[in-house]
Amino acid sequence: SIDGSMNSSSNGTRSNGRRSSSSSSSSVSHNFLLNLDLWTDTGFPTAVAVAVVACVKGVKRAHLVDARLDGGMLLELYSRDGVGTMISTDFYEGIRKARSTDLEAIQGLLEPLQRSGVLVKRSREELRAQLPNFTVIERETKVMGCALLLPLGASPDGARVAEIGAFCVDVIFRGTGRGDSLLDYVEQAGFIDAAYVLQYCRQGEWPLVASCGGIWH
Repeated sequence: SIDGSMNSSSNGTRSNGRRSSSSSSSSVSHNFLLNLDLWTDTGFPTAVAVAVVACVKGVKRAHLVDARLDGGMLLELYSRDGVGTMISTDFYEGIRKARSTDLEAIQGLLEPLQRSGVLVKRSREELRAQLPNFTVIERETKVMGCALLLPLGASPDGARVAEIGAFCVDVIFRGTGRGDSLLDYVEQAGFIDAAYVLQYCRQGEWPLVASCGGIWH
């Protein structure tokens, strides 16, 4: 992370930056980002500093690609994760609460698992009613995964318990750690203790049960 206003990532991964909500801190951050001498003094490569300044001045995204890599520019721009470093000021990838416009994408993610009997079947109307309890992870407006958190109150020993259902990550993005990130976010955002009731799934077909220390149900 470069500072509170801009983020960067490398090795073929991407992230987004957000403006500070405080006008005074934004002004300080803005002046810092435009000062190339400060960047040099802190040891950042010139290419990174110039890319950040370009973004601060209005460029939405800057890509840094190794010139020695054959076809690097094409791979950076036209492959899913790229091969270089991207610095951006817009929202590229993140986790947020679901919105009404996500209904179609959530239904598309869950439908194959519901059809195979891994997840409980929910009608479109049920999903629409439960949207406020859904959290999604998205990249450039594409929903890559979703999770439904339904608080169940407190257990006899006082632990806050919730049901995590309708949990799914797009098959393209499985094995990339995004499911873990989504679960961590849901747990923290919901202020839930480490005790989960996972909604119905066929035993032995849901490795998530063991990984989150939950109760199979």
